[in-house]
Amino acid sequence: MRRAPQDFQARDRAVTVRDYEVLAARHGGVGRVRAFTRREIWSFANPGEVEVVLVPHVPEPDRQDGRITAGQLQSYARGQVVDEVAAHLAGRATIGAVPVVRFARSKQVLVRARVHVRPDEDAAGVQQRILQRLHSSINPLPEGGTGYGSGFGNPLRVSNLYRVMEEAEPGVEYVDGVRLEVEEVPDLDAVSLVRAAGRPGSWFVASGSTLFRTLNWGRGWEACAGFDGESIRIVVPYPEPGPGRAAAAFPGKVAAATSTDEGSRIYVSDDLGESWRRAAELGFPVADLSWVSRAGRPVLLMAGARGLYELPDHPDAVPVQNVVDSSDPDRGFYTVDAFTDVRGQTGVVLAAEAGAGIWLSPQDGAPETFHRIRPSGDDVRCMAVQYDGPATWLWLGRAVPEGSGAGCARVKLVELDRTRFDDSFAASWEDLADGWTGGSCSGLHILGGRAYAATYSSGVIALDLAAPGGWDRRDVNCGLPLRDRTRFEPVQSVSGAYGDDGVPLLLAAGTRGVFGSSDAAEHWHSRSERVVDDVVTLPDTWLFCSGEHRIDVVQSDG
Repeated sequence: MRRAPQDFQARDRAVTVRDYEVLAARHGGVGRVRAFTRREIWSFANPGEVEVVLVPHVPEPDRQDGRITAGQLQSYARGQVVDEVAAHLAGRATIGAVPVVRFARSKQVLVRARVHVRPDEDAAGVQQRILQRLHSSINPLPEGGTGYGSGFGNPLRVSNLYRVMEEAEPGVEYVDGVRLEVEEVPDLDAVSLVRAAGRPGSWFVASGSTLFRTLNWGRGWEACAGFDGESIRIVVPYPEPGPGRAAAAFPGKVAAATSTDEGSRIYVSDDLGESWRRAAELGFPVADLSWVSRAGRPVLLMAGARGLYELPDHPDAVPVQNVVDSSDPDRGFYTVDAFTDVRGQTGVVLAAEAGAGIWLSPQDGAPETFHRIRPSGDDVRCMAVQYDGPATWLWLGRAVPEGSGAGCARVKLVELDRTRFDDSFAASWEDLADGWTGGSCSGLHILGGRAYAATYSSGVIALDLAAPGGWDRRDVNCGLPLRDRTRFEPVQSVSGAYGDDGVPLLLAAGTRGVFGSSDAAEHWHSRSERVVDDVVTLPDTWLFCSGEHRIDVVQSDG
């Protein structure tokens, strides 16, 4: 009885999240810890999982003026530390608890400001002291508590930084021009914008070799993966269900295809982009990916220049060709998509290269189950699925070399196992080209009774599905970037969802980054600005690091 309180206070067992933090912090390579129940943040988490986020220890001699950079954190984030902490916690966790240990991620931001001081003030000294306070406040390993930019997941606000630069310096008369600059944002050549399951308000978008993710409806983006020397072509989360259908079976699963000099590489994440593993390498360009489920397990379909391949989701799997057309086994495909009808049956649809028609399998994309459902002719580069009560609509977006374009087409699939793919079905396509002036269609999304199309020259245009009429062209002053006085910059993809407040949000990605609209594509605002004058957000388990702050100190005229 006397020993029990002492043992309890000794914290040699991990029961609460605070216990995990105390035990992990005892390791010499750890400078800071945060623990939490994974189900609080991630819907894909397994019961009993406790995530333990470590910040590596950075020695004092390496902290110039107290500053810790993202590069320094990465250099001290040794895998051996994670392994040792994980083993230590696993031996002290309660039955049923599973520690998941990893290093924290960081977002580097720098402050721009112009500081006005009295004529008799030492401008260089004021600048040095302000820089030191900024480094201390925007710091993943703060001393003596937390600063304005030092807490896990805490946003960094410009209003807080005025106190750092003004109130603590008697010689400062005023501060103006305060801006925050984020080191990495998807502000150029953004492609493959897709919404993800696993957490509300989540999207992915790629820019060059960097994959970005938002967890807050596009208000802030973080670089969650980098594939040096490769270019990301396509990102595909495990599909969300249609209205009235069951929840996604694997909400944290995401696949990405990159281009290399030799062909393509396939990467898979099981935790919504927190970590990635290389799953396959192919000797030809992969144009599109799609997930299906067979026997309760996910299978990744890969469409490209040499046909359709599939990859079961387990470590020892290798890509296997799935012959779509026996008369041309290596027929190339531009795009692949999967959908589920009202009876729960999964279909897979493919658009062939060189306008060689549309192919559909009503049986999970299994080999030798594909039918040509649309003859040769249209050059189709994108597809979308619309769930409308018991019916499933398949949408196609046409591409054209030049000109105003040919718009879209769609067809209704009532129930896959009862649909006959004969000549009458091929003739049931509905042409949707009235009012189309945008050139090629590069992306489609259906939300709230309206179809939205990403176009080559008309921005994002909309079609009201409940009222007769054609596509509505956007005004050149809507906020999307322009190439010239009459044409928009190309938009590569469009995606949307209803927010927690019931208001639909649209996001569009293109050559100038990501833009958002909350009024059905009437007006747009940038969602990927590198320099902001209000706030920079942060995910729950991330921390800020200081960049090279640019503080100009000038003496007033008196």
